[in-house]
Amino acid sequence: MQQKIVFISTKLLLDYLWMKYFLKNHVSVRTKSLRTFEWWKATGSTNGVGHTSPSSVQQLHGQVDEVMNVMRNNIALELERDGALHDIEHKSSILTEGARDLYLGSKELKKKYWWKNQRIWIILYIIVALVITIIIIATVAGGKK
Repeated sequence: MQQKIVFISTKLLLDYLWMKYFLKNHVSVRTKSLRTFEWWKATGSTNGVGHTSPSSVQQLHGQVDEVMNVMRNNIALELERDGALHDIEHKSSILTEGARDLYLGSKELKKKYWWKNQRIWIILYIIVALVITIIIIATVAGGKK
């Protein structure tokens, strides 16, 4: 897959560089019209046949190599970014599951302590009722003597 991306990117890059070179050297800036058969003057060739000089070709190869290195670096960075995003997504799903478990556990714990609190209040009410009953019985029994 990566080789296919590099091949397509390289082809697009070469097409872009060719069009940029063609437009730069063959289109007049003022009139935006094509120069007629004067393109060999822009290439530095003196024979009039249209061949480019070796320094010009080397310069173009250098530019192509430079752009290809930048594209390779960009593709490598994109693949690293994709891996990092995948890791973040995985960690996010783990955190989501943990949050759900924590929510359910806290709900269960809340219910458990609510019942514990209710039992304590019931026991307290029973103790208060017994004390009041004992006090009433003691006053009623003490008043009859």
